[in-house]
Amino acid sequence: MGISEAILEGGHWAAKLITANKELAFQSDEREKLLAELITVNKELVFQGKEKCKRAAELIIANKELAFECKEKGKRAAELIIANKELAFQCKEKEDRAAEFITERQRRLFEEKMARLDRLNLVGQMAAGIGHEIRNPMTTVRGYLQLLGAKHEYAVRKPTFDLMISELDRANAIITEFLSLAQTKRTEQRSQDLNDLLGKLYPLIEADTFTQNKQISFIPGEIPNLELNGNEITQLLLNLTRNGLEAMEERGRLQIKSYVDNGKVVLAIADEGCGIAAENLRKLGTPFFTTKDSGTGLGLATCYKIVESHNAKIDIDSSTRGTTFFISFPIPVASSKIVDILSQKAIHPISGS
Repeated sequence: MGISEAILEGGHWAAKLITANKELAFQSDEREKLLAELITVNKELVFQGKEKCKRAAELIIANKELAFECKEKGKRAAELIIANKELAFQCKEKEDRAAEFITERQRRLFEEKMARLDRLNLVGQMAAGIGHEIRNPMTTVRGYLQLLGAKHEYAVRKPTFDLMISELDRANAIITEFLSLAQTKRTEQRSQDLNDLLGKLYPLIEADTFTQNKQISFIPGEIPNLELNGNEITQLLLNLTRNGLEAMEERGRLQIKSYVDNGKVVLAIADEGCGIAAENLRKLGTPFFTTKDSGTGLGLATCYKIVESHNAKIDIDSSTRGTTFFISFPIPVASSKIVDILSQKAIHPISGS
C-alpha cells in the first residue's frame, strides 16, 4: 500500500472516529438530559411523598380528634344514661308517694264516712227512743195553750202563749228532722220535673227573700224528668235556700239554676255571703255540727240524707265572694236518649261564687 492510500485509509478512520465521537457526545447529552429529567422526577416524587406524609399526619391527627370526640360523646352518653336512671328512680319514688297519699286519703275519707254514719246511727237511736214520747205531750200542751189564748180573760197573756206555741213548733220541727235522719227505709219516688217543684216553691222562697231586703233569681234549664220524692226535695230546697239567705247581708242575691252537665241534672244554689271556712267544709253534713248561734246542726245533715236517698251527690264551691251548692241527680235510663241533646243546650254552672 502506498503512502497516499495509507493517508486516505487513515482519513477514513478518522472520519469514522469523529462521527463515533459525535454520536457518543449526542448519546451523552441524551443521557444527561434523561438524568436531569430523572432528577426532576425524583424531586417531584420526594415532594409528593412529603405531601402524602403531611396528609397522613393530618389524617392521624384528625383520627385522634375523632377518637377524643367519640370518647367525649360516649362519656356524655353514659352521663345521660345515669341521669335518665336517676330520673326514672325519682319518678318511681314520686309515684310511690302519690300512691301512698291516695291510699292515706282514701283511708281518711273512709274513716270520716264511718264517723258520719256512727253519728247518724246515734241520731236514729235517739229519735226512735224519744220521738213519739215527746211529741204526744207536746201536742197536748200546744192544744191547751191555744184554748187558753182564745179566752177573753187570758187576752193579756196571748203574746206569751203564742211565743210558747212557736217554741213548741220549733221543738217539733227539730224532732221531725231527727226522725227524717233516722229513717232507714227507702222513700217512695216517682218521675217528676224538678223545675215544677222549684216553680211551686219559688213564691214562698221569694217572699222570705223580700222580707229580708234581699234578691233572688231562678233560671230553669231544659232537663228531663227525675225519680224524686216531692216532700224530701221540698225540704232540701228550703234548707239550702234559707241557709243561703242567712249567709248574706241585705241586698245580696240568691241564685237558683237547673241544667244538664256530664249526663247529670244539676241543681245549683248560689249565695253572695262570706263563704265557708276551709276547715269547716269537710264537716258539713255531720249531725250537730253548726256555725250558727241558734242552729241545731241538723239542717245540712238532713240535706245530705235526702241527697243520698236519691243517689245524688253534693259538691260545694266556696270563697269569700259566696258559696254554691251543686246537687247532681242521676238521669233515669228512660230519659238517657235525650241526655246528649240536653247537654248541648245546657246552661253552664254558676260562676263567680
